[in-house]
Amino acid sequence: MASQLNNWRLLSTTLLLLLLSLHLVSVTASLESQARSLLHWKSTFHSRQFLESWNLSSNPCNWTGVTCNLTDRGRPVVTEISLPNMTLEGPLDALNFSSLRSLVSLDLSYNQLDGIVPPTISALSNLVYLDLTGNRFTGKLPIEIGSMKALQFLYLNKNQSLEDFTS
Repeated sequence: MASQLNNWRLLSTTLLLLLLSLHLVSVTASLESQARSLLHWKSTFHSRQFLESWNLSSNPCNWTGVTCNLTDRGRPVVTEISLPNMTLEGPLDALNFSSLRSLVSLDLSYNQLDGIVPPTISALSNLVYLDLTGNRFTGKLPIEIGSMKALQFLYLNKNQSLEDFTS
C-alpha cells in the first residue's frame, strides 16, 4: 500500500513538473517571438549604435527602450517601446506588429524613420499611445488606424509629407 502511494506521489509530481515546463516553454516562445520581430526590425536600420543591448543573449525586457509586464496568466510580454531621439534610420514597415499585440505604448519620435506608416500597424489593437513625431514618413496615413479602438494619443506632426486619410 505504501509503495502504491509513493508511486502515485511520484507520478503526480512528475506530471506537475511536466505541465510547469510546458508552460515555461510557451512563455519563453512568446517573448522569444517578440524579441525576434524586434531584432529583425533592428537589422533594417542603417545605424544601430543605441540598440547594442538588443541581442538574443539577453532578455528583451532588459533591452534599451523596451518595457515588459506580466499578463494575467503570469506571462511576460513587451508592453512599451520608447526609443525617442535614437537616430534610428530605416523603415517602420519591417516591424512585425502582429507579434506585439500586447503593446500599449510606442514612442519612436524624433528619429529618421522613413517610408510609409504601414496599414499593419492596426494589429496593435491594445495600443493607447503612438508617437511618430519628427520622422521622415511620407504618403497617406493608413485608414486602418481608425480600427485601433484603444488608441487615445496619436502624434504625427513634423514628418516629411504625411497626409491623413481624409485628404
